[in-house]
Amino acid sequence: MMGHMGTHGAAPALYPNLRYDPTKDFEPIGLVAGTPILIVARKDFPAADLKEFVARLKDPAVKVRQAHAGVGSVSFTTCTLLTAQLGVKNIVAAYRGTGPALNDLVGGQVDYMCDQIVNLVEQINGGAIKAYAIATEERSPALPNVPTT
Repeated sequence: MMGHMGTHGAAPALYPNLRYDPTKDFEPIGLVAGTPILIVARKDFPAADLKEFVARLKDPAVKVRQAHAGVGSVSFTTCTLLTAQLGVKNIVAAYRGTGPALNDLVGGQVDYMCDQIVNLVEQINGGAIKAYAIATEERSPALPNVPTT
């Protein structure tokens, strides 16, 4: 059996009556895969780099709209971690999956989101959205111009 961030990380925090405890009921034997997370924004978001992006998120006069793929999703948990670390609160729009959230990001109805690289490479390379950072120690060969966090 394999678990992932949702079943072993988010579910215990989101569901108080969960019928299993991932720390007691399972024995980890190894990491199978990892997926880098990106911080992305609509293509015309007015920040040139991650430093300016963070400054806009922290500016109380600016209302920033964040999208995610639903409570418990990778995009929800990673952006929740980001905003908690930055000490900011944004307007949050929950969607029923990454596709609808990404569609609204491309269309400019929301300002930014955090999500897995596999969902975002084509839109970044095509110029439909822009990437501020990738949460890895080294740059990704798929997006060599995106700086790391």
